[in-house]
Amino acid sequence: MSKLIIIITALFAAIQISLAASVSGKIIDETGQPVPFATVQIESLSIGATADAQGFFTLENIQPGNFTIQASMLGYETIRKEISVSESGLESLSLRLASSPLELGEVKVETERTTSGVSDNRAVRTEIIQGEDLVEKSTTGNLMSALAGETGLKTRPCAMCGATGVGMQGMEASYTEVKVDGLSIYSGVGTLYGLDGISASDVSSVELVKGSGSSLNGSAAIAGSMNLNTRAPAQTNSYEARMSSDQYGQSSLYLAGSGLSQKYPMRLSMNLGTEPTRIDEDSDGITDRPEYKRSNVQYLVDLPLNKSKLTLGARAYWENRFAGDLDWTTSDRGSSVLYGREILTRRQELSATWKAPKGEITQWSARGALVNHDQNSWYGVQQFNAEQKLGIAALTLNRFWNAMHSTTFEAGVHAEDYNDNLKLNSQTDLQQTIPAFVVEHNWHPRANLAILSGTRTEYYKDDGVVPTPRLALAYDAGSNTTLRFTAGTGYRPLNIFSLDAAAMAGFENMTLDEQLKPERSVAFSAALSQRWTTRNYTARVDANVFLTDFSSKAIIKLGDGNSVLYTNSSDAFARGFELQAQWQHQSGWKTKWGVSRSQNRYLLNGNWYDANLQYSYTADGMLGRDWKRSGISADVNANVYGSQYLPAGRGRDNSPTYVLWNTSLRKQWKFFSASFGVNNIFDWLQSDEPYYFDPITGRISPDTALFYGPIL
Repeated sequence: MSKLIIIITALFAAIQISLAASVSGKIIDETGQPVPFATVQIESLSIGATADAQGFFTLENIQPGNFTIQASMLGYETIRKEISVSESGLESLSLRLASSPLELGEVKVETERTTSGVSDNRAVRTEIIQGEDLVEKSTTGNLMSALAGETGLKTRPCAMCGATGVGMQGMEASYTEVKVDGLSIYSGVGTLYGLDGISASDVSSVELVKGSGSSLNGSAAIAGSMNLNTRAPAQTNSYEARMSSDQYGQSSLYLAGSGLSQKYPMRLSMNLGTEPTRIDEDSDGITDRPEYKRSNVQYLVDLPLNKSKLTLGARAYWENRFAGDLDWTTSDRGSSVLYGREILTRRQELSATWKAPKGEITQWSARGALVNHDQNSWYGVQQFNAEQKLGIAALTLNRFWNAMHSTTFEAGVHAEDYNDNLKLNSQTDLQQTIPAFVVEHNWHPRANLAILSGTRTEYYKDDGVVPTPRLALAYDAGSNTTLRFTAGTGYRPLNIFSLDAAAMAGFENMTLDEQLKPERSVAFSAALSQRWTTRNYTARVDANVFLTDFSSKAIIKLGDGNSVLYTNSSDAFARGFELQAQWQHQSGWKTKWGVSRSQNRYLLNGNWYDANLQYSYTADGMLGRDWKRSGISADVNANVYGSQYLPAGRGRDNSPTYVLWNTSLRKQWKFFSASFGVNNIFDWLQSDEPYYFDPITGRISPDTALFYGPIL
């Protein structure tokens, strides 16, 4: 009898299981991004699960019926939703969590710091650098010094005037689209010296998308795009103060406060920087790095509007910098005897971001900005005065169809009014209005596969409708392995700021080809991410290979007397790879290293040439340790810069390979921290004289082709 009971019981249980169903779906936030490792449960059945790294979940063995499903995650509002489960189960359930600001009062919360690196939750390969890392790495208080040494980024400034930019995949900085909170407010003359005014302490994170994955981000995003997420306003009172200085007197002061109004969330910050003296360590009578004074003030406030939110922002930047002959004064502006570069920059920005009330399946948002950038400068005998006015707006709709499908629609406009005093053979003044429409669809046919496809369509007066499509695939192969592939096209209209060398040369002797055509490109990339997590350590390796093929790529030909000619090549390409690795042990030891190798070539008059002034490879490495109990951290890092091809007539074909070693030591107390660092420990300086002497005129002028390394 006992045997029969067991059989009947087992048979009854099998029947019950066969009638049970499953519920599966995906947990996302209000922007459509997955929320990894959120908790999902049906309380009445005591059944629950944890979402995976892509936000997908499955609940098994659920009898048909009506239930309430609940999803929760720290930092988000808990959501409850009524569901009906049939005998066939319920698939493609979408649960959207809204972020929840936490007012903690005097409660102290200690968490592990978010690690910078490649994001695991995006179909397009995206590198994220956290704000804490930016503040620690910045040697001058501004953002650009914080980005120096990042794998695959070229940020080394012109040693004469200090102009900086962010180059990717072996291409110049002008091939990188720079955005702030999703808006392209830096372009043209604004990228020359405007980026130096951004404080590292005002940025919560930096998002880097390299190569073909950036096709939808704008016309300058051929090498990649960089989006700066600003720190959000807060209602809780908090204050910050940071100071830095070096042995030459270069110093910065940063002050910020949040919640000052006690009524609305707000944030006010101010950054002051100065290099007060003219430094000439090599005694050649020319400054080794620019003398400058700068100030930056930013204000943000959140205004609640009937469940929606409006964020208003304002920023003002002022800077005056000089580089050149030590004896130069303002009375020598335009002098052919004493060479000097004096650049006065004034920039004002107004911004607004609106987010509609959170809907069940739709999310509306709008962004806009007004920018005025004014530059008044002298580059030796060449006076360059320019003014740029920008008006940018975008309206975005995120539509969530189900757990497998979501679509983003965006309509925008970019209006620009630019004028300068240059007298060239081609018109440099520019007035244009470029409407754009972006549609992008996110499809998850399987839990471990994401397909992202979209097109950015813009209208240009001269070229009409220009589409730039993109396709991205991400595959989770298991064992913490992710594979990605992207393909996209690019289109870039050309102007005098399209190549960095002309701007750094001060626009002297510059000529534009009358038949200059826009650049067009097709790009591909493939990436692998591998992660390891154990009780004692975490580690990851990220590899990326890329290829960009150009038609009508813009090139510069440097002729006699440092003359500059813009023209098109008949064919060109950029290709290479990047490799990054990180390792962190629970004892506090950590290391990070990376290498980037690129080749840039162009075809001109039937011959192939290597692009000038681009590093053939770069590498970086860091070894450090954190002593958490004592609040002490220390590290040593090295940056390797490979050779660059130099233009003909510069005395050598390639610049030398060199290594810059740096070290830092930090101590953290409860409300105070102090750090000490030494840059260029072994005092490596470039050996070539970075100036051109014209035997006919007797004038000395900077030769930007030889600014390949530090001269101080």
